[in-house]
Amino acid sequence: MMRSVRAIAVCMVILGMTACSDDDESPTSPRSAGIGGEYRLAIQAASSCGTELDVGREVQFNATITQSGDDLTIALVSEQGFPTEGQFEGTLDGSVMSVEGTVHVAPSEGTRDYEASGEILGPVGADIIQGLFEGTIRYGDATCSAREHRANFVRE
Repeated sequence: MMRSVRAIAVCMVILGMTACSDDDESPTSPRSAGIGGEYRLAIQAASSCGTELDVGREVQFNATITQSGDDLTIALVSEQGFPTEGQFEGTLDGSVMSVEGTVHVAPSEGTRDYEASGEILGPVGADIIQGLFEGTIRYGDATCSAREHRANFVRE
């Protein structure tokens, strides 16, 4: 009798494991949220950056996140309409976004050249992504590399 109970228990465990398994995904891995769409992105230089970055401490962009499965591409346009080049690419793992790249805003009358290059990592909320930006921000001749810059996305 004990052998029969043990055999049935082993069969149930094996059947349970195979019934829940999927070749593409682990049953315990969270599904990535759909985050594609239009956002406003503010990149803020870390407080540890010197005062030479004060004018360029926060720069805002119109951001379009394109999602294909877990792959992300973020196209940016200067909120002021200045010529903008570059993009960020990466992945969405469950509810965590990880992208890297460079954005460059050409100077216009009365402004300086701006560039932010590095990695954005942060949790994804319903309409907001609050990330840390590890990299280098350059505004004119001032440059600051830090791990605690901020990159905040708000869905439009």
